[in-house]
Parts: sequence; C-alpha cells; structure tokens
Amino acid sequence: MAWMVWCGKLLVFLAGLTILIDLVEPDRLRARGVRLYRRCIAVVRQRRELMEASRMVQLRRDIMHSFVRYSSVDDSAGSSVVLCGLVHSPPSAAPAPELDEGRFIAFWHAVMDDVGERFGLREKETSRRVEAAVPYIQRRVDEFLRDATATATATDGSRLVERAAAIEQRSTGFSAFFVAAACVAAMGVAYLLQDWNGPAAGGIGLVLLTVLVTLAIMPSMAPGVIGARMQRRAALSLLCVSRLLNRSRPLHPFRWAAAGCFVVGSLIDLVTSWGNPA
Repeated sequence: MAWMVWCGKLLVFLAGLTILIDLVEPDRLRARGVRLYRRCIAVVRQRRELMEASRMVQLRRDIMHSFVRYSSVDDSAGSSVVLCGLVHSPPSAAPAPELDEGRFIAFWHAVMDDVGERFGLREKETSRRVEAAVPYIQRRVDEFLRDATATATATDGSRLVERAAAIEQRSTGFSAFFVAAACVAAMGVAYLLQDWNGPAAGGIGLVLLTVLVTLAIMPSMAPGVIGARMQRRAALSLLCVSRLLNRSRPLHPFRWAAAGCFVVGSLIDLVTSWGNPA
C-alpha cells in the first residue's frame, strides 16, 4: 500500500509542474516552435540526400561488378586467397533504370579498352594488374555517374557521388566499431551467463549474437541506412515538439495531462488514507 501512496503523491507533484509552462511567455514558446519546425525541415532534407547517397553507393558497387570480379581460391598451404579479375562479357542492360542502357554499354566498352591499353591487361591479365586498375575504373565510374545523375536526382551529381564515396569509406570504420562493440558485448554476456546453463542461456546468447552481427555488417552492406533511420526519428521528434509549441496556447495538451494526473493522484491519496486518518 505504501507504493500506491507514493505514486499518488508523485502524480500530484507532476501535475503541479505545469505551472512552469505559464511562467514562460507564449510568444517565446511559439518562436521556439517555429525554429524547431525549420530544423525539422532541414533534417528531412538531409535524410532525403542521405537516402540518395545510399542509393548511389549501391549503384557504384553494381557498376563496379560489371568491370571487376573477385574470386576465392585455396593456395598450396590450404589458406584462402582472393583473386581479382576483369569481367570480359559485356553487360546486356544498365544496372539501374535511371541509367541509359545504350550509353552505359558504350561506356563499358570504352573503359575496358582504355584499361587494357593503360595497364597492359591485353597482353597478360594478372590479379595484381587488375588491382592496380581498380582505382582508375572507380574514377571513371564516378565521372560517368556525375554526368548521368546530374538531372535524375534533386541533388547535384558531383556532390552526390562525393558524398556516396565518403559514406562508403565511413561505413568501414562503423563496421569496425560495431565488431569491437560486439566482441565486448559477447564477453559481457558470456560472463553474466557463466553460471546459467541450459537451453535458455544458449537461446539468449544466439539471439544477442545475431543482433550484434547484424549491427556489425549493416554499415558495410547498406551504408547510410542507419544514419537515415536516426534522422527520421529525429525529424519526427522535432515535428511533434514544434506542433506542441507553435499553437495559440503552447503546450496546452500538457495541461490536460496534468489535470488527469492531479485527479488520479488525489483519488489514490484519498483511497489510501481512507482507513488511516491522520
């Protein structure tokens, strides 16, 4: 019964805090609401650009797969070695609907001819020579995308490609961070479950390991997605707060909530003190 008394007094106390709303001038609250709404619009715009950049990252990867392929083989010592080679079969279609098919196929042939002459891949194709040609191919791909996406998106093509490259580089660092965090969390879970045996402990450990591995590979597999989701939640929060402030009576719903807290808290106080008069 003591906890009910405590809850009732807490609700009454929270209801009394609404007097702080009346201490601030309504014009100042409304001005703050306008600023938060503008900030919300800016966050929404940033999220849209981030989603476009994330799409550009995937497009850059798809185009690079049209030029370079990676394969894993076992050497004489039994260890796995990754080899890099060129894709000699021309693409039959563009990797994305927004790219012109004929223009992309012509671009592919031009780049392959140029790479073969510059890096001596026509005479002899080795993994080392192909790896040396990868940065040049990536640079040509970025130039192609700058021109191809200049009018296809709301963001400038050069800026979009540069931001996609930066996001892809940062994704490697984020993946490394999440891998380290996953290792630390796994060690913590193992320590907490060391005295807890049975299928329940194994199930909890498997679920936590799956979540941590997903967080570790997400920045690398889908760069920009985590940031976009965080900005979406930030935009929703800013929008809700701005709507509460930018109105004729700022934060008025809190007054109704305070009235409810006062009524419920007072009722609990009366019920709990009914049999214990002071």
